Amino acid sequence: MKINLINLPSEETSILPPLDLAYIGALLKGHELKLVDFNFDEEVEDADLNIVGTTSVDYYNNPPLNLDHIFSYLDKIDGKKIIFGPHVTSTPKIFQKYGLLVIGEPEITIKESIDRIEKNENLYTVKGLYGNEKRGLIKDLDKLPFPNRSLINNKNYYNPLAKKKPYTMLISSRGCPFKCIYCYNEVFGHMWRARSAKNVIEEFREIKEKYKIPEVWIRDDLFSMDKERAIEICDGIKNIEISWSCQFRVDTSDRELLEKMYESGCHMVSLGIESGNREILRNLKKGITIEKVKEVVKDCKDIGITSRGYFIIGSPGETKETIKESFNVAKSLDLDYFLVSIMTPYVGTELYELGKKQGLIENDSWEESLKNAGKIGTDFTWKELVDIKRELYKKYYLRPGYLGKRLFKFKILKNGFYPFLRQMKRKDFRGVKK
Repeated sequence: MKINLINLPSEETSILPPLDLAYIGALLKGHELKLVDFNFDEEVEDADLNIVGTTSVDYYNNPPLNLDHIFSYLDKIDGKKIIFGPHVTSTPKIFQKYGLLVIGEPEITIKESIDRIEKNENLYTVKGLYGNEKRGLIKDLDKLPFPNRSLINNKNYYNPLAKKKPYTMLISSRGCPFKCIYCYNEVFGHMWRARSAKNVIEEFREIKEKYKIPEVWIRDDLFSMDKERAIEICDGIKNIEISWSCQFRVDTSDRELLEKMYESGCHMVSLGIESGNREILRNLKKGITIEKVKEVVKDCKDIGITSRGYFIIGSPGETKETIKESFNVAKSLDLDYFLVSIMTPYVGTELYELGKKQGLIENDSWEESLKNAGKIGTDFTWKELVDIKRELYKKYYLRPGYLGKRLFKFKILKNGFYPFLRQMKRKDFRGVKK
């Protein structure tokens, strides 16, 4: 069969490789495959089938909210379609007219569906298709082939935080067992599943030796969940001489692991800090302490790993005073990269259900998620939070304490300060303007 693997355009400042389509492509050997990325491609050639992800895997846990944008591209694609992603998983009814819909993890469901289509067999018993029996999570991730990166023009993709170019992403585990009220986990689920260290090391080696890619972003939510496994991966990739970064929870890390990571080529970690106020962290069921955040960031500085901290404003209970407290914590940490987002109640999260209880949200739709960003349990308006976000960026990146310490660290200035300037030019930070 002639099959198009289609990536819809990103609304973010970075354009990241569509690893989800590369995973699917690796399972479809024997078919004529073409990856079409609307970030770069304008036309879609006729094919027997079009497989479309509503967002790339890097945004599974914070999916785009402008559905008109998604629908406009689906309307452009002629012919039969299989559609997957968080939007389809949580609100399938609004996508029914577009084609076959995959609920949850897409790889096995799509492979089985195409096998049936080729044999002219019915699809009623394919688990994971909308309307059929639900498919369970993939328990043994080692059974999945490595993503077929030959389908991707890796040089096209941009990540300002990558130390080397080109770069790619790698997923060594899926799912998250923690219960933060704002995190969307409907596709990968709440059960943490990890590939073996050996399997991950082999993919690192393939990335470097076969694809000649020198930089990897491990896109797991919880790379350090199993410390022994993480250390085994670090020991195994140390001699591959590859540069990499990752993200994790601070309560799953310690100095020994960070030292191992640095020795194996890790140059940056991203940390979900969310707030500097203890009560807000409790409201979010985050389960971390400010003290542990300070310990991990200090260890990173001592070891030589740059730190990237995520903060959220507009959480339940948020006030101007708690935002100021978060900002003061960020300054005291002196993070190399400071990121702020506005709390968004994604469909299917506990925060979304809280919005229903408060009478702000009437039905399950992604438009409701966007409309109620920053409004659940606060007195803020969207515009106020957007203005506060801009002001926080200005105060953080323009302070002498930030610029002075990094005058001779051009890479950090380039990747922290310049993206900040680009952010200032944006009319809005997410979705459609209100």
